[in-house]
Amino acid sequence: SEMVAKKNFLGTDQTHHLGSVLSAPVTDDAAKFTWDATCGKILAIFDTSQQTFVDSAAGSKEGSKVGIILDKTNFYAEGGGQVGDQGRILKSGSGLKVQDVQAYAGYCVHVGVLEESASLAVNDTVELLPNFERRSYIAANHTITHALNFALREVLIRQNPSNEFDKVDQRGSLVDERLARFDFSWGEKLKEEDVEKVELILNEQIKQRLKVYSLEVEQKLASRICSLRSVFGEKYPEFVRVVSVGQPVEAMLADPENEEWFKYSVEFCGGTHLSTLGDADIAVIVAEQALGGNTRRMLVLTKSAARESIALADTFAERLTSTLSSSESPDDKLKSIGVWGKEMEESTIPILRKIDLRRLMKDAIDKVRLDQKEHIKRIQLCGAKIGEDIAAEILAQEKSFAAKILNDYEGDVRLEREALVETLKVLESKAPSAAVLLILKDPKKGTAQVSAQVPPGLCERLPAPEWVRHVCGKGGGKPTTASGAGLANDRAGEAVDKATSFAASRLT
Repeated sequence: SEMVAKKNFLGTDQTHHLGSVLSAPVTDDAAKFTWDATCGKILAIFDTSQQTFVDSAAGSKEGSKVGIILDKTNFYAEGGGQVGDQGRILKSGSGLKVQDVQAYAGYCVHVGVLEESASLAVNDTVELLPNFERRSYIAANHTITHALNFALREVLIRQNPSNEFDKVDQRGSLVDERLARFDFSWGEKLKEEDVEKVELILNEQIKQRLKVYSLEVEQKLASRICSLRSVFGEKYPEFVRVVSVGQPVEAMLADPENEEWFKYSVEFCGGTHLSTLGDADIAVIVAEQALGGNTRRMLVLTKSAARESIALADTFAERLTSTLSSSESPDDKLKSIGVWGKEMEESTIPILRKIDLRRLMKDAIDKVRLDQKEHIKRIQLCGAKIGEDIAAEILAQEKSFAAKILNDYEGDVRLEREALVETLKVLESKAPSAAVLLILKDPKKGTAQVSAQVPPGLCERLPAPEWVRHVCGKGGGKPTTASGAGLANDRAGEAVDKATSFAASRLT
């Protein structure tokens, strides 16, 4: 909705008013290619609150939103998939904070909010200060789409002549200060090695610091350049701006059929570009996805955004390594890896790193599951050993019952439910005529599990569920086996005493 509001900032009535009533010439925006501060004269001011043209406008606490039309400008108006410039238009040190620039019928409208102390009027001469730092990021992303368009043709068509699709064409693009979005015709998901080759070409061209050339020329002459890339279905004017990465446009025009030009990107383009591709610093592909109808989309980052994305991928790799080497239980490790995987999938990191991290994640899960099996075996062995010890005590003292805290027995692993199950199994075979109630404290939860096992000969006098409920307040099961939970760890000792006295009252 914001984009719709921007696009309709001026309607046909207003552009007609500019030309017919105010006799304002269309904006001369040639200076957008020079990247220097310039001056311009205000021809018209459109006040959004009144929805009309005004002679002057002043700032307010609420923030007065206006559109300013100048005789000439160095600001870039949104077009050709590139967002409009931002910056400031100043008179005596204050003025308009430009949030966007849109073109309507040849008029560049500088849309923004007047600073509180500002006052601007028609015929004022003003200083024009685009945010060139922001534009340098936009330019890097725009120039990289040209390199990407070249690289896709190079990898998918020229290096792979037997492919089943005859061409790869640009279907649209959007570049701003954050990323480059490039849509192209191709009928299937790109192979991992093709993504790798495309990214490699981008970074090789950046390392070569290929110079970016541009020239305004007759379209019919420019169209003869054999390697020219143009947007499918786009109507171009009689004169076009040709942008080439790596070779002067004049050289291409002088020998348009030369096959050598297929080694370079050359396109029609009215956008603002880098002077050398080297200023993009580095490029990473962070997405390659289907849009439907044999159209795919790539997202590419350059400069600091690309470096941040690589650093984030490094952080994910380090986190996985530290999870694997931590002292967490295998169950906790699997939970941590699950959370890590979700965050990694949702993050903006290089697609090749993401593919690699997915492999590492699969290997990590396989390893932890093996460890988990080993871990459970160790817990079961420990539980069996505790069962042997308790059975020996029961037999030595000729007891008919016993209540024990498993955690009181020495072991080389932290006891879990599997230990409790194994202890009960051993007691059933080694001390079959004794009733036992076992307590297993969970230090993480702060509560304990309670399990009771009563031989058939004793369960009428000492039903297992009743014994458990007497100890921890709630529980259930069969007359011979029952369990309960929720007993606080610090009440375990007291629970053993209660279990012992309750069993003694029923069995002796």
